[in-house]
Amino acid sequence: MGGSNLIISPERTTSRYQNGMFVNDILCAHHDRQLGREVDEPIFDLATDFSRRNKGTGRFYYRVDDIDPALVARWIVSVFWRASVTNHFDWHHIDIGQFEDRAGQIAFGQDLSTIPELSIEVGRYRQSLNGQTFDADKVVAMPWTKVVNGHRLFLMTVGGFRMSMKFDRLIPGNGLGPLEIVGQTHLFGAWFNLEGTIDHRNMMRVVSAADERDAVKGIERW
Repeated sequence: MGGSNLIISPERTTSRYQNGMFVNDILCAHHDRQLGREVDEPIFDLATDFSRRNKGTGRFYYRVDDIDPALVARWIVSVFWRASVTNHFDWHHIDIGQFEDRAGQIAFGQDLSTIPELSIEVGRYRQSLNGQTFDADKVVAMPWTKVVNGHRLFLMTVGGFRMSMKFDRLIPGNGLGPLEIVGQTHLFGAWFNLEGTIDHRNMMRVVSAADERDAVKGIERW
């Protein structure tokens, strides 16, 4: 989240390399840069500068006025679209099906009304974990999906934001809540405690598995 790392050569020149997931079978360099400038960079800037930009609305909700919620929604759609169209193993389970073409149009600037079924909520993790202060903007979870009460949710965590997307906005009886960011005039969402989410349980399983592998190899972690 703090920018790309640097590779420094003996000749004292530098070059940047990609942090995190990178898939080269989706976009040409021109369109990859376009999404980077128009949607990726503003969201990463928000994540790293959230504490200053958050206006707050009490114990339960945050509010950010200086970013367009439609841009946030566009970025979220673009990430899941990229995950859906690639064959990369780590994203093979992400499939947005009939919405894939329209999601691609939104990624490149089409109005969100292109997908009237779209519903998105964006929560924020508190700066507390097991009673200790930590940097919530360091919490990242790859795109994943699950079914809740018959609704398929597409979820990810980036820079301390917990994002949930679904395509069932028009289902009768499934009314929109106040935290739905599509159509908001400012970015408004709920606070989450990391310990109470499936994200945290998944992280703990990964850490436990790594510790078990290290123990078998005789590696000690301090």
